Amino acid sequence: MSFFNMRYDRPGPGVSKDEKPKSAPGRFLEIYTRKFWYLVRLNLLYAVFCILFCIPLVFAVSAHIVGSWLFYLCTLPIIFTGPFTAGFVYELRDFARERPSFIWGDFKDAARQNWKQALAASAIAVVGFDCLGVLLQFYSALLGTQRIAYFLLAFLCFGGLLFLFMQYYVFLIIVTFEMRLKDVYRNALIFAFAGIGRNVLVTVLSAVILFVTCILVPPLLVLFPFITAGTIGLLVNFTVWPLVKKHMIDPHAGQPSAPAAEEPIFKDPDPKR
Repeated sequence: MSFFNMRYDRPGPGVSKDEKPKSAPGRFLEIYTRKFWYLVRLNLLYAVFCILFCIPLVFAVSAHIVGSWLFYLCTLPIIFTGPFTAGFVYELRDFARERPSFIWGDFKDAARQNWKQALAASAIAVVGFDCLGVLLQFYSALLGTQRIAYFLLAFLCFGGLLFLFMQYYVFLIIVTFEMRLKDVYRNALIFAFAGIGRNVLVTVLSAVILFVTCILVPPLLVLFPFITAGTIGLLVNFTVWPLVKKHMIDPHAGQPSAPAAEEPIFKDPDPKR
């Protein structure tokens, strides 16, 4: 596993005290270029663990059965990628906040420690998006025949977008905090509204990347297991992490622990660090 056990603790050139802080896009590009090959290795590691569970979905898309009951059945194995997604997000979070990380070791530990909640979260995501797809098909078929279908379709699209925004935070909260799954989703829902601007921005940018690699230039689809997923993942975590840190970590920094009789809402955000 030496290919994945890359060290980040080698000394660098340092930062001048007079250097002006970079803008968010500038910092992202700096992190992205500096961590590019590490990101490729992480992307490959994630792809190796997830590829078997994604084969039925690839088959369904290539067989042009999208939207059929068989297509939704083929998406169900993706549920089992949850623990690996936890490891993937844990690494991307550390990339985004520029913390030392060991690709294989941290990936494995995060996947093992969070597998139960990650598995439940991936099941909720897959079933949720499948139900959304079925309902979109159903209400779309009613357009032109029932006026209420327009309202229901608009409401469904809004709910689906909100559910998508929540996914940006669910795994990030799972790998950072110790809390019940219902609290994870409660906080994710709050951030879906509180971070509406950055959520929309990261959704548009991710959609552009997917459109270019999967539709506009189909040969670039081969890059997906090498760098595309990692690029989108780093973009998401770089964008949403500051909001999570601001509202869930900074207010509790330096405060004494809660009394033993009371269960704290948040525990040490990263006990291994």
